[in-house]
Amino acid sequence: MKKFFKFIKQDKITYWGFILSSIFLLGSFALIAVFYKQLPPFLPLYNKMPWGYARIGKKIELFIYGAIAMLFYSINFISAFHIYKKAALLARFICVTTLFICFFVFVFTIQIILLMK
Repeated sequence: MKKFFKFIKQDKITYWGFILSSIFLLGSFALIAVFYKQLPPFLPLYNKMPWGYARIGKKIELFIYGAIAMLFYSINFISAFHIYKKAALLARFICVTTLFICFFVFVFTIQIILLMK
């Protein structure tokens, strides 16, 4: 575990990618936790689907997006840790990609909550 945190602190891009991704993920889960009881039982989560009931999901399904982002977060930072010594640029790209994934999940969570308020 010491090696992992040493790896993160070595490079500013990986460090800020890790920190900001963590903030966005925690912020997303915190927003869901704060507003969960105020949300209606069904939310328009699947906007790419055709009109009607196919677009609607239960409010518990709002956690799916955060869980998927958490999965990508874990896998990408572990793979960036292993790749960093051989290809630092690739590890940075992985960290920045993870940051974008977490940011867009955070924005999606805010949009759904504001849409329902």
